[in-house]
Amino acid sequence: FWFQAGEYTGTDGQTVQGDISRFFAGDPSAGQFTSGFFPIMMFGLPAAALAITHCARPERRKEVAGLM
Repeated sequence: FWFQAGEYTGTDGQTVQGDISRFFAGDPSAGQFTSGFFPIMMFGLPAAALAITHCARPERRKEVAGLM
């Protein structure tokens, strides 16, 4: 996310990609991935996979865990 997400064209016409690059180029909407939103991205998906595994029927839990 830091170097790929998002694209911004500055006032000088230069296009930059990535959250950090956009932040340094002056994009007002950049920086959310490098701030408090990072733990949600880092741990949200594994937590969702764990919740899906726990909600699966006991006889299919091992199969669902393998898919997650």
